[in-house]
Amino acid sequence: MKLSKKIPLFTIIMIIASVLVVAGVGVVKDISYNKQISYERVDSAIKDLDKQVGLMLEQSRLNSVSISRNYQLISALQDKNFNQMKSVLDELNTFLGADTISVTDSSGDIIIRQHEPAKAGDNILSQDNVRQALKGEIITTIEPGALVRLSCRTGAPVKDENGRIIGTVVTGYTFENSALLDNLKAVHGAELSIFADDVRIATTLTDSGNRAVDTVLNEKIASMVLNNKMEYEGKADVFGVSYISKYVPLKDTSGDVVGIMFAGLPESDSNAAAISSILYMLVVALLIVAACAILVVLFVNKYIKKPIHNLTETADMLAHGNLKDIDITEILNSKSKDEIDVLSETMHRMATLISEYIFDIEQVLSAMSDNDFTVKSSAVYIGDFEAIGTSLSAISDSLNKTLAVVNDSAEQVNAGAMQVSGGAQELAAGSTEQAASVEELSASISEIAVQAEDNSSMMKDTASQLRDAGEHLNDSNRHMLQLIDAMSNINSSSNEIANVTKVIADIAFQTNILALNAAIEAARAGSAGKGFAVVADEVRSLAAKSAEAATRTASLIDTSVIAVDEGTQITHETAQALKDAIEKISLIVEEINKVEQTSIRQALSIEQIKEGLSQVSDVIQSNAATAEENSAISEEMSAQATMLRHEVNRFKLGNNSETI
Repeated sequence: MKLSKKIPLFTIIMIIASVLVVAGVGVVKDISYNKQISYERVDSAIKDLDKQVGLMLEQSRLNSVSISRNYQLISALQDKNFNQMKSVLDELNTFLGADTISVTDSSGDIIIRQHEPAKAGDNILSQDNVRQALKGEIITTIEPGALVRLSCRTGAPVKDENGRIIGTVVTGYTFENSALLDNLKAVHGAELSIFADDVRIATTLTDSGNRAVDTVLNEKIASMVLNNKMEYEGKADVFGVSYISKYVPLKDTSGDVVGIMFAGLPESDSNAAAISSILYMLVVALLIVAACAILVVLFVNKYIKKPIHNLTETADMLAHGNLKDIDITEILNSKSKDEIDVLSETMHRMATLISEYIFDIEQVLSAMSDNDFTVKSSAVYIGDFEAIGTSLSAISDSLNKTLAVVNDSAEQVNAGAMQVSGGAQELAAGSTEQAASVEELSASISEIAVQAEDNSSMMKDTASQLRDAGEHLNDSNRHMLQLIDAMSNINSSSNEIANVTKVIADIAFQTNILALNAAIEAARAGSAGKGFAVVADEVRSLAAKSAEAATRTASLIDTSVIAVDEGTQITHETAQALKDAIEKISLIVEEINKVEQTSIRQALSIEQIKEGLSQVSDVIQSNAATAEENSAISEEMSAQATMLRHEVNRFKLGNNSETI
């Protein structure tokens, strides 16, 4: 769907939606308002009816008072003159217009009924207004009667010239008067009814074409109004028709409900008014929608469709590259200058600017296609198009620089190719020499490998001999430890011998003392002690020899102990030396084992070196062949570089290439 159709359609839909929403709200409000108006009309009718009842009560009171004070009536009542009373009452009622006038005596017996003269003689003392009137009070009330089912009445006492009550006058207006209700219906348009108890006695309602009197009220509503003494306002079903209704109780002077007033409007009348209002609103809404639709279509065609059509043509020209055919005269001459005109003018100016840019780019690229890189961009690029102008100038400058660099690179490649060629030849010669050197190195490595294997074998033998020497040293160390133990035992024995020698010396000393004492005692004995003196000398001589022998023995033992101590010390030092020798031999054995492992690894490394040298020899030979090929390629590169320079010289470069 075209935009010229979318906009009016959318606008019309929005208008219709708005109208429907407003109409819906209006309908709801109107229905609610109509119902409210209906309730107000019903309430107004019932109030007017109640006002009429009040007027009837007031008029009844005035009538009763005026009649009770009429002197002719008082005179006729005193004389019991029936004809005179009737004449007076008929004359008075021509002015008063009361529906009922009754006169009783002081006992409450009817003397005359002006409205029905033939019916008299019955007692109406049961009526409250009569009882109160006979007590001297004037009472106005609504109550049922003997002949009239419900009326408003006033009882007034009739007094003679002495103030004595001789009877009563009861005047009233009956509610069995449908004409009153017809007059009120003409004013309010509502149906009205008056009930005596729950029976219609006057109504404007009809049932089957007849006035619906003597019909009974709905039981639920009757109970609410009569028993609960409450008003009822709401919907009620009357002869199968739903009414917006109001029921008001009629009460007597004691507050008892004796009747009901009714006012109502058919709900269909309220709905009909609402429907009529809705139809009127719909017609008006349709007319508004139609008018708005026509105006929207005219507006869209003139101010949107045509400018958008021009924009579409301009965009189509841009899409097909027809920039020269775009005309902005009509846009520039437009007086509205709304958003679409501004957009159209902007698009045409954009097309003009793009045309200038395309022409400028075409000139630059055309010159470049002719190998001329001295041409510069002449257009002024603005906004985001500035990047295009900058890029175009950058392309020209970049190509200038690139071709200059290529030219210089071609010369350098030529020179480099010559150098590479010479270097390749030298590399080939050097590779040959390297191959010979590698062969010699390989032979030397082989000899080193043999020597490494011999060293490894010698290390194994040395390690074995050192391990044997270590075992012998261990044995010597054990013997030395045994010798140390023996020397310790000798030292202990020498100490014990020294102790024994000391004991012997002590014994010799004591013996010598005893011998000395014995000689002294023998000298004292004289000749008797000579033999004992000889023994004492011998003992002393023996003691002296024993002491000398003990001294010499102790000296020898001390010398032996000193010698044993020195031997023990030397033995300990020798044992420590053996232990240190064993430890050093162990360290030497470990180092020899390490050297042995190192020799093994060296042998393996030498094997790997031999393999590497073999590979190096292969590579050197390959390099020699490659160097010869590179030499040939270098000569070819030199020829290609010369051709490249020849091709670059065909381009006409700008001044910026001279500074490269």
